[in-house]
Amino acid sequence: MSRMNPKDRKAELFEHAMTLAAASGYMRVTRSAIATAGGVTEGLVTHYFGTMTTLRQIGRASCRE
Repeated sequence: MSRMNPKDRKAELFEHAMTLAAASGYMRVTRSAIATAGGVTEGLVTHYFGTMTTLRQIGRASCRE
């Protein structure tokens, strides 16, 4: 598998997070689940989004647009 550029990888992980949130709710989404869906480590999810609170805030903001 070739490496994705960071911008594309972050967008892909965000899409995985939103898909998981749609299926089970924001508060049930974990770094582990996002990492598994994206085939990456939990550390990479943290690198791109920081805390889960920050990721949830980004998700809510994107839903308002």
